[in-house]
Amino acid sequence: MAPVLFLNVGWMKLYQGESAALASPDLDFSMLNYREVHGNYYGYGQIAGNKVKLHKIGADPSADRMEGVTVVWFSTSPAGKKVLVGWYSKATVFRDYQSPPPGSGREINGTEVGFYAVAKVEDCLLLPENERVFPIPRGKGGNEPVRIWYADEPEDEGYKNKVLAYIASGGKVIPPNPAANSWVFQANPLYFNITDAVEKLTSMSWLVSRYKDRIGAGDHLYLWRCGEDAGIVATGTVLTEPAPLPENEEELAFAVQPEYFKGNETRVRLNIEQIVKPALLKTVLKSDPRLKDLSILNIRQGTNFPVSEDEAAALDELIAAHLEGGDEVLEEGAAKPEARPTGRVWVYAPGPKAKYWEEFYREGIMAIGWDDIGDLRQYPTQETVANKLIEVYQPKGYPKNDSRACFDFVHSIQPGDRVIAKKGLSEMVGYGVVVGGYEHRPDRGYYQNVRQVRWDGRGTWLCEGVFAMKTLTDFTPYPDTVAGLYSILGIEPAQAPPERPPALPRYTVDQALQGVAFDPAAFENILRVWENKKNLILQGPPGVGKTFLARRLAYALIGYELPSRVGMVQFHQSYAYEDFIQGYRPKETGFERRDGVFVRFCNRARADQDSRYVFIIDEINRGNLSKVFGELLMLIEKDYRGSKHSVTLTYSAKDDEQFYVPDNVFILGMMNTADRSLALVDYALRRRFAFERLNPMFGQRSFKQFLASGGTDPALTTAVSDRLIELNEAISEDPNLGPGFCVGHSYFCQPGRALTATNYIDAVKNEILPLLEEYWVDDRDRLEKWREKLLASF
Repeated sequence: MAPVLFLNVGWMKLYQGESAALASPDLDFSMLNYREVHGNYYGYGQIAGNKVKLHKIGADPSADRMEGVTVVWFSTSPAGKKVLVGWYSKATVFRDYQSPPPGSGREINGTEVGFYAVAKVEDCLLLPENERVFPIPRGKGGNEPVRIWYADEPEDEGYKNKVLAYIASGGKVIPPNPAANSWVFQANPLYFNITDAVEKLTSMSWLVSRYKDRIGAGDHLYLWRCGEDAGIVATGTVLTEPAPLPENEEELAFAVQPEYFKGNETRVRLNIEQIVKPALLKTVLKSDPRLKDLSILNIRQGTNFPVSEDEAAALDELIAAHLEGGDEVLEEGAAKPEARPTGRVWVYAPGPKAKYWEEFYREGIMAIGWDDIGDLRQYPTQETVANKLIEVYQPKGYPKNDSRACFDFVHSIQPGDRVIAKKGLSEMVGYGVVVGGYEHRPDRGYYQNVRQVRWDGRGTWLCEGVFAMKTLTDFTPYPDTVAGLYSILGIEPAQAPPERPPALPRYTVDQALQGVAFDPAAFENILRVWENKKNLILQGPPGVGKTFLARRLAYALIGYELPSRVGMVQFHQSYAYEDFIQGYRPKETGFERRDGVFVRFCNRARADQDSRYVFIIDEINRGNLSKVFGELLMLIEKDYRGSKHSVTLTYSAKDDEQFYVPDNVFILGMMNTADRSLALVDYALRRRFAFERLNPMFGQRSFKQFLASGGTDPALTTAVSDRLIELNEAISEDPNLGPGFCVGHSYFCQPGRALTATNYIDAVKNEILPLLEEYWVDDRDRLEKWREKLLASF
């Protein structure tokens, strides 16, 4: 297919060939695009940096020009839509800004007007203004300030084919939306209960925020539930073209937050054809190399995600295997032998998506949950475990796999058995040997059923999808499969090799800021300050994204997205030393001393001092800080870390029982500067922390780019920014308030969703005005003035 380059030319809507408008000095230099000079048209598009990235349209990275390029010019139609206005079908495109041709007359105040593309007159066409109707997808260069779209993503191929077919017809025939496009439609369970909806409804409507010009009737779709247990819950077909549709009362019954689904919005109707139960989890899909570029796995925010033809085939294959799969190992043709080998081999999941693998590896354990049924030794048979699971958890079906895992964990696993730790259906993360018996540890906050394991290796090893979706599986009956896994791991049945280094992907600043309205340079500066001081407090008014940013900062500082290395608490007025550090707690027979959450966290970090650990304290100024921290007020200071500064804690049983804060622990606090009920931060604590202030970002480029990525109208973004900037100026100048009481930008940042006038009004009425009522409780005139300003029509 010919390379295609899309260029946005702001003044193209005014072009009428050689009209008088072309001679106006007030127009953009791009008027040269459709003026003939020596038999050619010399095309110009306003591009930041004055350089076209030719490699994005298929050129050699070192090339300075490329021939045979279809240059598509687009702009804004009189109706306010981004549309194609003309093209050069066989152009030469230059990488860098070029001088204009001799005789072009393109010189303004001594400065020549350059060009990027050259094409013969017969290869160019400028559409009449009343025929400029071919749509350009929103977000693909169609939103300011973006001026160029390379259409270099795999999902753009179908659209480029459609454009080329349109050009081949001379702009006379707009091809229909191609059949059999495939999409992932994502639902957030915090807003909509998609799991129940697909079981009760046969059809429903769906909001369409992106790809409105590409989604069409007959398209195949996968309904996706995001969150901790993200995955595909159903498949279906699009029934209608995107169009304004009202909310559906039948569907609102499944809305957790109905206000997000009310009003006339762009929607499609879809038919639910197949329920995927249990859901085909994201962890399974990520383990399949055919889906490494699947957009829903790489882009977290959004409602609609394109799926290529090959990806759709892989998804359909995985869904079929998932729904047909049974309880056992997915090894084709395997048969269980009657006799068991003397040493057993277990495949084990250390939490969903191997969530606790790093923690279990460090502590030398394997652990399972179902904590609410207590010590598993009290259940002598698998049936008694199952009955208790049904009583406590009330599962929808008989808990065959869960009860077997609990029973085997206590009664079947023996010291000397080998364990392979898995992640999903096709990935191994570690291996080791069981060295201890079953222990029930109620002092653990989760996964209280434990066995000691000597983990001999960790890393990332991919295999074919041989694992079942179970916590624990006995692989001993499958010797051929075990031999294959041993071969991949590089171990012999009788011995294990030295530990392999971890192969975890780095967590970069770019990854941290995906879907976030924040400046990268400011983010890196916060990391630098925090790394130097070790203790940092993010402070700012409500709605600036302190809590949202905290965990991303933590992962960026650690270098990896490892939840096991991050602890978090929220302070409140009743939070005490006994909760945070150490104290006595009641039990059935009296009281017992228990370590608090911070001491337990430090003990974990102390066992792995080559790695960084982050402890997050939300609402840090809500607690009585001197009382909560106690003697740790000194130990958290950067210069008093490590064993040489150990102290005896208040509740220590003996003097030689010492505690210290290890050097690899970093503390991140968050403070709301607009809460009048909070006391000032203790000065002794204040000097031990660095402070970074987060401010509202209305009007800043990162805020505009964030809203543009979700499809927000640029004019609305500007109008909202202007109003809120004016409001924050009034708050800052109020002697009873000040900058610490400003309104943050996060009220208008819904990841993956466009900000509309309706969303804006809802946020003002339900969140901002109640805040202003507290601010100006004694000044009703000012309050009413701002109510009118904020709710005025655009």
